[in-house]
Amino acid sequence: NHIIFIPGNDPGITQTFSGNTNDDDHDVAGLASVDEVYYMLVAGTAGFEYDNPTLLELATAYLDATRAAATLDDLTLALSDALVTPLTVVLRTLPNRFAFTGGDIGTSISDGGSDAYDGGNRLNTDLRSSISYTGGDVRLGDGLFGPGSKYFTAKFEERADVFLLGVGDMSITQFFISGNLGADGSGSVTGFRRTIVDAAGTVFTVFGKRVFGTSDPSINHVIVVPGDGTGITQSFPSNTDNDEHIVAGLAGISELYFALFTGTNGLQYSDDTLLDVARGIVALRRSAPALGDFHLAVTSAFEPRADSTLIVALPARFAFTDGFTGTSIPDGGNDMYDFGNFLNTNRAQRIAYTNGAVVSGDAPFGVGSHYATLKLDFVFLLAATGVDITEFSITGNLGADGSGQVNGARLATTIGGAAYTVFVKRVFAAGDPSINHIIVLPGDATNVVQTFATNTNDDFHRVAGLGGGAVTELFYVLVAGLNGVEYSDATLLDVAERLLV
Repeated sequence: NHIIFIPGNDPGITQTFSGNTNDDDHDVAGLASVDEVYYMLVAGTAGFEYDNPTLLELATAYLDATRAAATLDDLTLALSDALVTPLTVVLRTLPNRFAFTGGDIGTSISDGGSDAYDGGNRLNTDLRSSISYTGGDVRLGDGLFGPGSKYFTAKFEERADVFLLGVGDMSITQFFISGNLGADGSGSVTGFRRTIVDAAGTVFTVFGKRVFGTSDPSINHVIVVPGDGTGITQSFPSNTDNDEHIVAGLAGISELYFALFTGTNGLQYSDDTLLDVARGIVALRRSAPALGDFHLAVTSAFEPRADSTLIVALPARFAFTDGFTGTSIPDGGNDMYDFGNFLNTNRAQRIAYTNGAVVSGDAPFGVGSHYATLKLDFVFLLAATGVDITEFSITGNLGADGSGQVNGARLATTIGGAAYTVFVKRVFAAGDPSINHIIVLPGDATNVVQTFATNTNDDFHRVAGLGGGAVTELFYVLVAGLNGVEYSDATLLDVAERLLV
């Protein structure tokens, strides 16, 4: 299986290959304007055929590594990380993993299902007990992990069944998990301490604890800190009713990562399995050492990659931050925003983001409506159905601060025999990431009027005239381009069409 990929989408580039299975010829021609090329070879047992989505996923993983690498030397390191079994794959392929519940919000997991817990997985430091889960948000950790620190917790289910904690810029001496387990004294407790090394040669110490061998789900802790662990101690009780797991002597350690996963019917996982989880964390951390970037990398790894389908034709796309919860994007990275992307209708201002959850839209979009927002690596999405509104708008301030240009377009397309109207606003050529709004309405939107600010400091973009029952659903996509790149009408229409398909 050959995978050759190059930047851009030049229709003049051609591919040829032999139809003889004895011939390895595979030619890509017309590369005169191309300054980089990548090639991947993979093989399958007994002539196994890999489908296009599988090979495209491999190419996407390779391209993710190239995006984080400025030079070929950097790419070598990035690929070394990529060749570590991805954390998502390690967890998804765990035999008999248990899909525990809870861990999204609050300070503990009350049961977790099948009596995994009796109120456990409490997070503590020498500064604070029972630290609140963040539901996927990055929060300030002052008073919890030390002045200037940040942390997040995230619970992922469909693709992994794992609880994760990440902490950056911390200044604590002790971190520990506490609470009660459902094992109630049955089964066994074991643990280990090991060091691992990432592709750049950075040493990390891994502390593992397992409670297993009972009919309740096994509880598996993986704690990772940078360094060789000199002066750091680990302790945990031998009673299977106790969730306590202490790592002390952390003075001078600035970051910490913790993963929790469970196994069906008390299954015991090996040291190597827990270490593979640690290696997956370390590989993500090396490509994204800042906590905010690590959070984005984790979210991108575990969330379905809808963005890879939507923005496949976008060159120089920018992976902006924020947009998961709240009502705005404060910055987005590289001075993209100064608090923008507020969502509004004639019924409500500054509509709350939902982080992928479908919620009632009665107040912002009309009685009986529903809506959801979703932030992935390269896109922010809004979908609203059953709407009864007269206008929808995006407002706020941009980082362009008057530099660059603004323009827009009204486009039309037909998908599956249904007509759609696409309204576009672009802010570009300011050096900051370009901001590209794509609003999609069903039908020909005859009475809909689009307006937007011509000042590049203003995020204002409105479509009005939606009343009268003509518009019952609405979609909005935000994408960004590196260094203020301008995307054409055809490129942004392609994003809209991929959304609708």
